[in-house]
Amino acid sequence: MNNRMKAGKKSGFTLIELLVVISILGILIGIVFSAGKYVFSDQETKQAKVQLGIIAAALEEFKLNNGDYPEALCESSLDDDEMARGFLLLKALCKAKDKEEILGPGSVKLLPIGSLSIGEMLDNQEVVFMQDPWGNPFVYAYPRPDGKSGYLLFSKGADSLCSDYTVDDSESEPFSIDADNI
Repeated sequence: MNNRMKAGKKSGFTLIELLVVISILGILIGIVFSAGKYVFSDQETKQAKVQLGIIAAALEEFKLNNGDYPEALCESSLDDDEMARGFLLLKALCKAKDKEEILGPGSVKLLPIGSLSIGEMLDNQEVVFMQDPWGNPFVYAYPRPDGKSGYLLFSKGADSLCSDYTVDDSESEPFSIDADNI
């Protein structure tokens, strides 16, 4: 009878043991993916700050050479207006008349185009602008719509929130450049 009991008992895992192991693995995978999401989000924020610094340095050089910042009047906070102002900024910083001169070789540029992401308007392929890591146009306005001195330059961030341009964006936006604080 002892041989029969030994033969009937099989080695292996029970269903409960397997469910516990699968649950633990699922929890660990969830933790790893959620931590990775924050790492990539932080990377994009750092990239946006670096790109804003590059644009700000080009703006300061433009001001040194020309006596003032490139003008881009703020008519609205709509994406099309932001893209159009971004195009004006690109043309000024690249000393270009159109898209071909901006993207083409040979022109004297204050802005290293290769280090920035360039986007195009969907309804007007001739308008190009600098975009942040999330695909939104960098927001630039000079003179500032709130009447303060200097220019307005910021990224809308991952959530693409539309900013009220009359508030102090250097305090409300996590990645903005204020000309007075450079």
